[in-house]
This record gives sequence, C-alpha cells and structure tokens, in this order.
Amino acid sequence: MTEILTDGNFPPVILAISWGTLFIEILLELGILAAKRTKYKLFILDVIFHFLIFLIHGLGSFFLAMTGGLLFI
Repeated sequence: MTEILTDGNFPPVILAISWGTLFIEILLELGILAAKRTKYKLFILDVIFHFLIFLIHGLGSFFLAMTGGLLFI
C-alpha cells in the first residue's frame, strides 16, 4: 500500500482524486448513522459529487439513480 503512495508513477492529482472519492463514499455510508442535520449536509455533498460525475463522464442516468436512491436514506 505504501508503494502506491510513494511511487512516482502516480501523479499527486490522481492520488487525490482516487482517495478523495473513496473518502466521500465512506462518509456517505456513515451518514446512515448520522443526525438529521448531518444527513442533509451529506446529501448536498453527494448530489454535487454525482453531478460532477455527470458533467465529467456524461452519465446522466447514473446521477439520477444515485440522487434518487439517496432520498431513501
């Protein structure tokens, strides 16, 4: 694992995007146990996160499905 973080073949931007995505997803999973006010903030974060995926990759149906699924949490 430490080889990935110190290997010169992975630019720091790629590492930040990859680990940042995992961090956001873990926060969202823990949001199930959070207070209502915190859930609202995580919901906004997730909508923005998946909207950026829509803009970058053009996955509109993915954005709608993930945002719709969040309404049940």
